[in-house]
Amino acid sequence: LHSFPPPPPPPPLLLSASSPHNKGTPHPASPLPPPPPPPPPQGLSGEASKVSPAGRAATSSSSGIAKSWEVIKKYQDLTRNIERVDKPLQKVVRKKVSSSQSEANTEEGNKENESSSGSADVGNAQKGVKEELEGRSSYMKQVMSDRSIFEPMILDLIPQIQSFAPQDLTQVEIFVAEVDRRLALLSDERMVLKGFAAWPEKKLEVLREVTGRKQELERLVASMDPEDDRWIAKSAIHEELQQAVDKFESVKPTVEWYIRSEEEIMRNYKTHSIPFDFKLVKNVQIATVGLAKYAMQMSLTAFGRLEEAGGGESLFARQQVQNLLNSALKFSFRVHQFAGGFDAEATGLFDQVHDALSQFLSQDKLTD
Repeated sequence: LHSFPPPPPPPPLLLSASSPHNKGTPHPASPLPPPPPPPPPQGLSGEASKVSPAGRAATSSSSGIAKSWEVIKKYQDLTRNIERVDKPLQKVVRKKVSSSQSEANTEEGNKENESSSGSADVGNAQKGVKEELEGRSSYMKQVMSDRSIFEPMILDLIPQIQSFAPQDLTQVEIFVAEVDRRLALLSDERMVLKGFAAWPEKKLEVLREVTGRKQELERLVASMDPEDDRWIAKSAIHEELQQAVDKFESVKPTVEWYIRSEEEIMRNYKTHSIPFDFKLVKNVQIATVGLAKYAMQMSLTAFGRLEEAGGGESLFARQQVQNLLNSALKFSFRVHQFAGGFDAEATGLFDQVHDALSQFLSQDKLTD
């Protein structure tokens, strides 16, 4: 049998003084490169998210997000006066359940397959077992070879991971990226590292988890930016408004899970001396205010066009604009409750939508 060719030796910076590869030239073990200084504070303690007219998140000296009882009162007063029920914005996605007949057919087919496979040729089965054993032998040779060749690298990584005490998530992200780059040299990370009893598997797992959570929350913030590449603009205003609602619905469960699990998450990470900044979660909530602004601005744009027409638009067009305003108002109020309030810009837009919708309602009363 031919074994796989041995992988390249580990980078020189990982060799310790006791390594057989640098005998006669002792030097201390090379640590991972130090991370850069922590970035300036962001979020609520420093630069906070503020959304531009296009809905893009930006920064200011304060987030300015606060509960507005005026917003709540206006919403409640207006909804009491709305007699017409518009089409709901939220789409109910129902999973199709397979019929019992389909399940029965599938089960019957599986039984037939099991019966035919059970009567397979014995010689073919023995040949398959032989090939598997030969493959395992070649695979294990490669694993054992990796344990020998990369032992200096792994022994150098062990104390560095064990003693790693980051100050912020940026340091964690850089450290994990470097560790993963080096472990990528192994043919099978899990099997090779099983040969090292001191390998800090749990701590590395937590470090990777923290990095993943940071990146996940940052992606959620970016996904709510209408100018982001992942935002596919719609041609119709009502479709664009629906897209804003869909974005909100997609991030809402994740944020709610983090809020429920905050104590458990912090307790777990504290055990390994790893920080986690829950301002990342708050940043997602603040970014939803940008979605509300975007929705309200779109509905006000449609209202402005209707006003410019000077009553020349059809009754159907007026009804459509009224539906947009009503939908934007309801969606924005949901965001207000979810994010913990509005900033001054969002409150001003809410007032404009409220006044525009009130104008429609008053006209409807006059025509009755």
